[in-house]
Amino acid sequence: MKKELIDLFTKEQTELNYKKIKKYLSKNEEYLDTELRTLLHDLELEGVLYEDKDGLFKSLPSNFFVREIIETKKGYRYIAGLNEERLLIDSKNLNGALNYDKVLVEIENSKAKVIKVLERNFPNVVCEVVEIDGSKHLKPLNTNNNLELVIGHNTLKKLVSGERVLVEVSREAFDYEDDKTIYDAKFIKSIGHKNDPDIDYKTVAYSHGFNVDFSPEAVEEANKIPNEVLEEEIKGRMDLRKWNIFTIDGVDCKDMDDAVSIQKTETGYLLGVHISHVSHYIKPGMALFKEALERTTSVYFPGSVIPMFPHKISDGICSLNEGVDRLTRSVLIEFDFLGNIKDYKIVKSVIRSKKKMNYDDVERVINGEEVKGYENFKEDLINMKYLSEKLTVIKKERGYASFDSSELKFDLDDLNNTEAVHVRERKLSEEIIENFMVTANTIVPKHIGNRPCVYRNHPFPSEGRIRETLATLNDLGYRVRNLSSLKKQALVGALLNMFKDKEEFLILSNMILRSMRLAFYGVENEGHFGLALDEGYTHFTSPIRRLADLLEHTLLDMYDEKELSEEEIENILDLLKTACEHASKMERMAEKAEYEIDKLQVINYIKQNIGEKHEVFIEQIFPSYIVVRSKEYMDGIIYTKDFNDDVYFLPSGKLKSRVTGNQYKVGHKLEVEIKDASYFDKIIYYKLLRNITLEEVKEKKLQKKL
Repeated sequence: MKKELIDLFTKEQTELNYKKIKKYLSKNEEYLDTELRTLLHDLELEGVLYEDKDGLFKSLPSNFFVREIIETKKGYRYIAGLNEERLLIDSKNLNGALNYDKVLVEIENSKAKVIKVLERNFPNVVCEVVEIDGSKHLKPLNTNNNLELVIGHNTLKKLVSGERVLVEVSREAFDYEDDKTIYDAKFIKSIGHKNDPDIDYKTVAYSHGFNVDFSPEAVEEANKIPNEVLEEEIKGRMDLRKWNIFTIDGVDCKDMDDAVSIQKTETGYLLGVHISHVSHYIKPGMALFKEALERTTSVYFPGSVIPMFPHKISDGICSLNEGVDRLTRSVLIEFDFLGNIKDYKIVKSVIRSKKKMNYDDVERVINGEEVKGYENFKEDLINMKYLSEKLTVIKKERGYASFDSSELKFDLDDLNNTEAVHVRERKLSEEIIENFMVTANTIVPKHIGNRPCVYRNHPFPSEGRIRETLATLNDLGYRVRNLSSLKKQALVGALLNMFKDKEEFLILSNMILRSMRLAFYGVENEGHFGLALDEGYTHFTSPIRRLADLLEHTLLDMYDEKELSEEEIENILDLLKTACEHASKMERMAEKAEYEIDKLQVINYIKQNIGEKHEVFIEQIFPSYIVVRSKEYMDGIIYTKDFNDDVYFLPSGKLKSRVTGNQYKVGHKLEVEIKDASYFDKIIYYKLLRNITLEEVKEKKLQKKL
């Protein structure tokens, strides 16, 4: 049947209803209906045909394509175009599509429009119950979409105004009104009321596919796991409990899955990277393992976390807490004094962390300060600093690309209201741990060899995207020297290094970042461009909070037990492919959820400071508004009507003043006034006071004349 249908719909333009297709196939048996319907839908997903809203099955026009909707953390939706370019889709052209939906799109003049939703990957949406003209309606939240939903009247009648509910959205629209597409939705559960103190966190979590609660089966399993390491579990493990092993994390960290140790030798250093052996407790088939497969990652919000495992696991038996025995897998690496790896081994071990350190204190110690409680660790930390410096030299020589890595920290009151916003720059102590973890993550795939492995891949940007970015930078007035002599792995690193001392580096690095492809998990090694690694790279060092790391530990356990047959390897690869694809998507969802909560915290603070003046940089320019960003307050917008200037949009993507003829470009520094901020739209609104960059250019020209 499939071959007949492919021939029918690809050899010539065809338009048939369901009955005529059955007649064409000579398949009138009723029991074949389910099979045929499934086959027709599969052929839609494969881009062979499509069913229109009138029930006619048609051959695909040449400008119709099957694509997946991708949503950035800032809410922009796009699809991959024909030449790997990103085609943004306006919200009015989404036709009910949600993040990661597989859709049929029409592409005309580099503009995309969703024709229909073919498959929902994340169908759950959080809605708020609102009353309009005395009747209740569902108002979708966190969708950036013109989605119109209805649920059963009896269900809706029981809900109260302001209640927030989780619903599952159907794939097929049942009605069309003007530019709105109406979809049936299935009520799943109520998650609270809009006035509840933690409702924003719950709304964002559920909107991005993260369940706040664990299943009863998972909780029961967690409660049965011992709170301490049993004597029989230590047998056969390398006993490292007397080693000077310690953890280094953020001050508030509770789920510590990595610890480190170092010994200076005659020829260099012996570094120990000790990772919680979570897979000893969480096995395939368990409800806890199933939870990890669904969640794939922990999600971190200011002052709280939605963990991948219940706290008894993540903060308890699997956390490398100070002064208690913990089961680990240790990667023991021998370096020479220049940071070159001479030998390594991976062993099952048992450790007892001697101290819970934090980045702030470690930073002070390696900078020569005396810190109480660190006296016995000072030498080890200094040795780690020296070794890390050598590893940094090596990675920079490879072409490692270092983007703006500052992050926001919030001072919260008891009700999670924002009292202050801080920019926290990355410390040298954090780079030490990053270098050590990256090293372990490159060693594990070597150890696994040709057996199944979960790789962390980051493909090289397409040449077209790189050329486009370089042209944009040149057009904006940034002189880019000839980079043709560089190896492709070193290109972006060199580009970033060119701009690292510029005040607007956060804007320029983001522009370069947007030219790159997204990192993802896979079963084939495709290299890691950001780390400038062609060799296999994995995620192994955070099994408490990432599925990929748990899978890697699980694979190592299996390889320790026995040699696998070819059939077993094929089955494992099939399972890993599915898990990797899901983990890659959930990682994007977690990043977006964390970004949205950070944005809400910033808006919470901004609304208390309306009228304040700040300096921002232009990040993007559109015909009626510009997107600006400051380190402290993330991104916001200025409508051209809120300019103190009369401007118009140029085809080159700039704004030009009708008064002075000056042009506003990406990277320009502005002085702005906070005008307003919206919780619903998650937007900060500014009013433009002056263009500082243009004033500085004018002043320089004047000085030259003088």
